[in-house]
Amino acid sequence: MKKNITINMFGRLYSIDEDAYHLLQQYIDTLRGYFSHKPDGKEITDDIEARIAELFDDLNAKGVEAITIEHVQDIISRIGDPKQMEDVGADETDVASGEDAADQPKEAGRDAREKVMAYFDQLRKSNKRLYRDPTDKKISGLLAGCAHFFGGDPLWWRVGFALLILLTFWSGTVVDHTFRGLFFGPLSLWLVALYGLMAILTPVARNPEDRLMMKGVDVTPRNLAQEVTQEHTQTEEPQPRKSGASGCLARFFKVILLLCKALLAFVGLMAALAICAAVVVLVLLLISPDIFGDARFAHLYTTAVSPSVATMCLVGLLGLLGVSAYCLIHAYMSGRQKIEPMGLTQRLVWIALWMLCLLTAVISGVTMIARFSQAEDKLDEVEDQAYVKANTHGGVFIDRVDWDFLNRGGWQLIGPTGGRNDYTSRGKHFSGKRDMRYLHGYADWGLSYQVEHSMANVVPGTYTLTVAARTDGKGAFVYVVADGRRYLAEIPVSGEKGGDIWMEAKRQLERKDSTTNGTDRQYYQDIADANGGRGYGWNRVTIEGIKVTRGNVSYGVSTKSSFTNVSFGGQWVSAADFAMKKE
Repeated sequence: MKKNITINMFGRLYSIDEDAYHLLQQYIDTLRGYFSHKPDGKEITDDIEARIAELFDDLNAKGVEAITIEHVQDIISRIGDPKQMEDVGADETDVASGEDAADQPKEAGRDAREKVMAYFDQLRKSNKRLYRDPTDKKISGLLAGCAHFFGGDPLWWRVGFALLILLTFWSGTVVDHTFRGLFFGPLSLWLVALYGLMAILTPVARNPEDRLMMKGVDVTPRNLAQEVTQEHTQTEEPQPRKSGASGCLARFFKVILLLCKALLAFVGLMAALAICAAVVVLVLLLISPDIFGDARFAHLYTTAVSPSVATMCLVGLLGLLGVSAYCLIHAYMSGRQKIEPMGLTQRLVWIALWMLCLLTAVISGVTMIARFSQAEDKLDEVEDQAYVKANTHGGVFIDRVDWDFLNRGGWQLIGPTGGRNDYTSRGKHFSGKRDMRYLHGYADWGLSYQVEHSMANVVPGTYTLTVAARTDGKGAFVYVVADGRRYLAEIPVSGEKGGDIWMEAKRQLERKDSTTNGTDRQYYQDIADANGGRGYGWNRVTIEGIKVTRGNVSYGVSTKSSFTNVSFGGQWVSAADFAMKKE
């Protein structure tokens, strides 16, 4: 059952069903738009309506009570050939064919460059225009419109554009780095941005006249009639999209486009959430800089960032959100045909406003970050100077942890250190305990390291000093100074593997007597397991026959050639477990 409508044409009433009425109204509106820019256009459209009314009278005379959509389609196909309209279409066709005939001999002798120039010149002279195709779109219909304008199948345009983005994204260092240096970003992102800009600026082929111009077909009443009829037929009975490519490739590309849409939607959502978070943070900082509970941050923010710059950044971010939200809502409403789509001027205005908000937010945001970073660098410099001053002892800067270890053990540095940057270390103790700290000196070259421990009121007698030590080069010594006499023992070079302490632990574990049971066995097991069972290169260094008569003794480790009379040929030395026993 269909709904009938009664219409009035030139004082006569006709009964017509609703679908036929909409098709007829669309056709008449299309013709009025076409003839509105021509002389006597109103008279021509009135004559066409009068002719339609006459044909309706003929139908009524034949006993037709209600005009159907089939009757309207037949009338549209017949009404498209009044003589004055035929003449217009014929003239345009003759001119075009004449130009083509004149161009054919010339194109035969042109080289490739001239043919390309002639092709674009022909596009410029023809009535073909670039539109976005709303009937064959995956994202915006831009590439389908390009296929109509330049030629080719829309699917291959999409495949080519997707491959171009992938190639520029995975192109490595040459293409991407070149364009990043020129345009401050990878080429693939600029291609996506160019696509978005073209999609905004390129109009949509919304009416039959636009679609004819998009396809390069002459805009004549006959062609308009065919386009209106075809559009209405596709609306009533959707037809499968006609494309030169189908099958697996089309389905694969459809999946790729869906993934791209999902990715773009996700990126857009994340960007919107990030902007919203930035807006909230800026508002809170403007209200109370110390709201986050970080006194140092609040001090830096209030001293480095002015409220005016923060306000500009906030306004720019709000503008980005507002303009984007308005344009998205407007696009959705116009897609649902609730409101008229934006014109080119309106689009340009909104793009300019969006870009202005973006520049405002970026420039003010970068200014805030730069000022904050400068203030932070200055504060760090002041704090570093205070830290260095507080941890400089005897003209030598020593890290607080190193100083605490040396101070607790009664160790002192002897002479200049040759640009050293550490004095103790941990993690490679011979016992395998990674938290045990020990003496350690390191330098890329020219290590000059001497640490000494002094003992007073030593009972006179003969003593033996044993030390666990390691090094990666010759010229490192353990020493004792007693009664003005110097005792030296060179540290064996084992690097960071093996060592006689590790080897002794392995021998003890291989013994089966009672001395390796319980606590002792665990002690040797830890040493043997150190460094993945390879040891850390520690050796037991012994100095025997130390004569003490005056009660004052000093011992330590040294790589100073001025003290040992031997140049040190390594980069580091370590020492631990000093023990001086009376013989």
